[in-house]
Amino acid sequence: MGMLSSELSLTLFAVGLAVVVAGVVLMILASIKMAVEGVSEGGGLILLGPIPIVWGTKKTLKAMIILTAVVILIIAFMWAYCFMGG
Repeated sequence: MGMLSSELSLTLFAVGLAVVVAGVVLMILASIKMAVEGVSEGGGLILLGPIPIVWGTKKTLKAMIILTAVVILIIAFMWAYCFMGG
């Protein structure tokens, strides 16, 4: 119990890799856009276990808080799926 099948593990790896690549592409595009417009706004999120550390401007802070909630929900659902009979 709690072990993922080989097919599911490969699928989760592919999804994770796709998310990382998409994130890098979005960061590059956002950096180019900000350099062209001369506007600099940003924020960030670091999850240290269950403790989120969020920073940013007022405009980006709301998005970072929503992102924190989404990430925590995804982790909770994955944990429940893996260890509660998935």
